[in-house]
Amino acid sequence: MLIKTNKSRPAFGCVCVPKAATPLHYFKESNQLTAYKVDRHFFNCFVPGEKPNAPIIAQTNIKKA
Repeated sequence: MLIKTNKSRPAFGCVCVPKAATPLHYFKESNQLTAYKVDRHFFNCFVPGEKPNAPIIAQTNIKKA
């Protein structure tokens, strides 16, 4: 059941990245998917939907089914 209200509701998100891993963020724009190499602080302050200001690791075109 979906309930819609105008009241604010607290939410919580969590990202776990092992110390030895390189944190990546994937961003889709029109038909292209881009992987960005981000630092560990990126996930604390990024705005969903905004393109990251970080080095690009890879890009690929997305094929429509």
